[in-house]
Parts: sequence; structure tokens; C-alpha cells
Amino acid sequence: STFSKSFIALADMKNDNEKIKYLYSALSLQDPEAFYRLGDYYFAKGDYVQALKNFSEALLIEPNIADAYLKAAQCCYYMGEYDVAAINLKCYFTYISKNDYAHYLAAKNYMPLDYNLLAMQELKKAIAINRKEDYLFEFAKLCYLEQNYDVAILILKNLINEKYKAA
Repeated sequence: STFSKSFIALADMKNDNEKIKYLYSALSLQDPEAFYRLGDYYFAKGDYVQALKNFSEALLIEPNIADAYLKAAQCCYYMGEYDVAAINLKCYFTYISKNDYAHYLAAKNYMPLDYNLLAMQELKKAIAINRKEDYLFEFAKLCYLEQNYDVAILILKNLINEKYKAA
């Protein structure tokens, strides 16, 4: 509603304490954006439990908020809840399949579970979208773990050469 949007707009203009007050006013109106924004607030503060609670509330009201699934997955990953993170990422990918960071997060999420082949598949997708050094380095680490030393060495040498050229 326009009323809840007004609270959210006011929250955007305020400092932490005032921001929270206005977001809570919008929450009382069951506005999914208010829950999402409050989740973002707690996420930025590193309070992943509260952030996840608010992202989940936003999704209960409006299940089509793709970014809430991604943020919920990040919270779960940081809390070591890898199975729940995977579920949220799967939901996110139904809306947006070409996000390099989401594929990177999926790969990082598979690693503690020792799903190295799935992690490699996700890293390949991330690299196909955006050849970031972090993605390539993680891919090299997985190649090493899978005893594919030649590929790991090649990737690491290329990363070193790219850094040298950039310097």
C-alpha cells in the first residue's frame, strides 16, 4: 500500500534507530518489501539469524522475490546451514539463472559437503558468465583436490600472469 511505501521511504532517509522504527511500522502492514529491507539491514550488521527471519517473512507474503532467496541462501551459508542454502539457491535459480555470484555461492556451498563435482559445475557456470579471479582460483583449488594437477597449475599460472601484466 501507499501507506507502507511511505514508511519504507522514510526509513531510507533515516539513521539506524529511526530506520528500524519506520520499517517496523511498515512490517505491521505486512509489506514484504519492509521485511526484505529489514533483512538487508540485519544482513549488513552481520546478524544472519535476524536477516534470515525477515527474508523468510518477506517470502511467505510474496514468494516471487528472487533476491530474498539469494540473501536467505547467503545467510544460511554463513551460518553453516548448507542444505537450507541449497534450497534457497534452487528457488533463486528458477527466477534468475545467469547470476555469476549465485553460481559461485552455490559452488562454495557444495564444498563443505564434499560435493566437489557439483561445485565444479557451478564454478564453470559462474566463470562462463564472468571470469573473476576468485572463481578461477576456487576452480583451481577444486581441480587440485580432485587430483587434476595439470589444470590447477595452468589456471594458477594464468592468474599469476594476469596479475603480472596488470601490475
